[in-house]
Amino acid sequence: MVLTDGWKSEFDQMDWPTFFKTIFILPSDETIYADLCVQAMFNGIDLIVKKMPMQLKRNKYLGVAQPKTRLAFSPPFVADMDPDVLNRIKGIADEMISHKAAPGAYILVARHGRIIFSKGFGHLDYESGEPVTASTIYDLASVTKGVATTLLTMKAFDDKKLDCSTELGSCIDVPADKRQLRIDELLLHQSGLSSGIPTMLCFVDSTRLHGNRIYSYKKKIGYTKKIDNSLYVFDSIYFKPAFSNIPSDVFKIRISSQLYMKQQYCDSIYERIRNEVVGKKKYRYSDLNFILLQKAIEARYNKTIDKLFAENFANPLGAKKLCFNPWKTLKISQIAPTENDTYFRHDLIRGFVHDPTTAVLGGFAGCAGLFGTTNNVAKICQMLLNNGSYGGIQFIDSATISMFTSRKNNDNRRGLGFDKPETKNGAQSPVTCMASESSYGHSGFSGTLFWIDPEYDMIYIFLSNRIHPNVYNRDLTKMNIRGRIHELIYESINKNKMAQ
Repeated sequence: MVLTDGWKSEFDQMDWPTFFKTIFILPSDETIYADLCVQAMFNGIDLIVKKMPMQLKRNKYLGVAQPKTRLAFSPPFVADMDPDVLNRIKGIADEMISHKAAPGAYILVARHGRIIFSKGFGHLDYESGEPVTASTIYDLASVTKGVATTLLTMKAFDDKKLDCSTELGSCIDVPADKRQLRIDELLLHQSGLSSGIPTMLCFVDSTRLHGNRIYSYKKKIGYTKKIDNSLYVFDSIYFKPAFSNIPSDVFKIRISSQLYMKQQYCDSIYERIRNEVVGKKKYRYSDLNFILLQKAIEARYNKTIDKLFAENFANPLGAKKLCFNPWKTLKISQIAPTENDTYFRHDLIRGFVHDPTTAVLGGFAGCAGLFGTTNNVAKICQMLLNNGSYGGIQFIDSATISMFTSRKNNDNRRGLGFDKPETKNGAQSPVTCMASESSYGHSGFSGTLFWIDPEYDMIYIFLSNRIHPNVYNRDLTKMNIRGRIHELIYESINKNKMAQ
């Protein structure tokens, strides 16, 4: 209800309802009070009752103090950040779009539990003119490793189902060379496994190549389909009879809007991963680490990773647009397209995971497959910043978060599952050098990033589809768009500090 000038007499005359648990009383009908009321309803701001009006006491109402347990929206100055500096983010985003480094992006900054910058730039693609909004859903690519798989591993630690020394062979059936691989070696990318497998080549019918090589480093007759910088694929590749445009009991793994795959090939791809040779145990970033980690988690809980993530994190957080295989449940029109695949799936990939290995594994894997909005990713980030708590629920033990987000050795900048800033002189860092050593996060191949800095109590999320329509467009990285925006965010804090 909204108070008027004669509120005291209104209170006396009012027939107070008894079926409400809570009544919010606003001092006026100004928009700001309505906005604050909504945030209070969802625990976005602290409620402190200093003095109860006598009229309410006579009607046996009690003042309720309610702590802030969720993200709220506030202007930058509330979080001691300079709005003029933050406004310069637009210039970098406009530069990204004009150079076609990505058709658009959504950027979110939160500090002290308050979202102080949340804006979309550009469009979902270069054709439709559909603008990027807070509802835009992006393929998060390897952000899946940090937001989903690592969190489920942390939960498994809390539940005493896994620990750092747990050997892979005690969880799943693997060849002898992998039985003694430890969980921490998978999380740190120090298992000795290769970075990935050539998924597309697993489907090529080599008997019909007629002596031609599949790839060429130059564009020439027979090799006109560009798939990377200075890399072309043979025009007349034939695939094994693994696919169909019509679903059936045989072709039931859907990998794009018009293509279905035989289940047996899903199984054979996993077998290929299981049988990859283990090399020297030094740092090598690898999707295979997280696929095997996924299988270990699934074995310990007897559930697939997509269901585990939904049940333990996405649903309780109210982040239902943070999911795998969004084509099953969400509106395709809200999902940003990725690659226009002209050589494997022959389709514009939209709502289906871009990563080909994850696609043929059923659309979800430990390395990729998660989709989401910035607000949904922000809830995960804030939960981690809150020492594992969000909305009154304790998701992960604070000691587990501390263990996973700290650096483990001098030869590897990473934490357990999370990336960290580079501290070695001359080495390339995933984020601005202004980020603290305690900060952590993860980036994704599709042009995504989340970064959490406990020292500054801050979250930075950048989601884009830079691989639309071609994966070989690396201008987002070359122009250091994400890093420059990250630097501005820290600059907005430092400038404000100097002005005080």
